[in-house]
Amino acid sequence: MTLSLEQATAIADRLQRALTRPPAALPSPASAGWTLAGASARFLMGRHLPVVAFERDGSTLGFIVSPKDLQAPVYKRSARFDLVYFSEDVPDDQQQSVYDRNRAMIDRFAAWLIAWDRLGEPLP
Repeated sequence: MTLSLEQATAIADRLQRALTRPPAALPSPASAGWTLAGASARFLMGRHLPVVAFERDGSTLGFIVSPKDLQAPVYKRSARFDLVYFSEDVPDDQQQSVYDRNRAMIDRFAAWLIAWDRLGEPLP
């Protein structure tokens, strides 16, 4: 499914709200020095995509949260979303090092996304 800029922005806004509201529903996955830089629509790989970004000590860690596409290679899937992690700090051919260094945070965010999606918040 291809998202319009408005749809990608609306999903990013919902993710931002879910990550910044009091932790009564779901605590933020950020720990070990990671802080939420924000969620926004970005134009990547020729598509508008919701991206959640975290920062730590000058490093970035991004998560593309796109509608589920069973044909797409992804890191994890929730009921409605695919998840891909990346860092703009390293070249594309070295993205494996992002996982090697940040596996705990990547897995925490994946678990958070799956739990958030189970809450069934209506989407655009």
